[in-house]
Amino acid sequence: MMKWLKRLFIAIGVIVFATFLISGYWLVWGSGRYYFFLPYASKVFLKYKAFNTVEAYSNEMLQTAGISGGDENCDWNYGNAIHDANNLLGRVALKRGNIEKAKKHLIEAGKTPGSPQLNSFGPSMALAQELLENGERDVVIEYLELCRVFWEMHEGLLDKWQSEIQEGNIPNLDDKFILLNTGANNRLE
Repeated sequence: MMKWLKRLFIAIGVIVFATFLISGYWLVWGSGRYYFFLPYASKVFLKYKAFNTVEAYSNEMLQTAGISGGDENCDWNYGNAIHDANNLLGRVALKRGNIEKAKKHLIEAGKTPGSPQLNSFGPSMALAQELLENGERDVVIEYLELCRVFWEMHEGLLDKWQSEIQEGNIPNLDDKFILLNTGANNRLE
């Protein structure tokens, strides 16, 4: 009886190990690289100022999105890749002092066709916030207009932010989750 139980535990261990091995391969070298690894790793490398790596990973995301057919209908992640890669490339450009390139990437990020995530939870506002803090109001307003095309659940935040920017204020664009989840955006108007 003990030999049988021991063999069972060994078999389960082998299955679990093989599952982790296959999952790891999929995540780093398979299609999971495009869906999960590249966007996450790029954000981590940006935090640690490894700008060349961020650029390489972001460009790989754009290339993979193009290989997937270049059509938003062929892949649910296509819009995420376009948005995330351009947002990250713009943030790198801004950190390197190239404001014009950062502005170009912000507009390209806004031209995403959207995705299930972007349509519901909205886009990243990190680059827009950084450009806004550098006095680039017009391009941020243009980006917010582009976001209107796909962000179906903005619940008035885009209007509120555009109005504040046009009045000369700098709203905190990163507070969208707090405002959307609490309904605070209705109280702030």
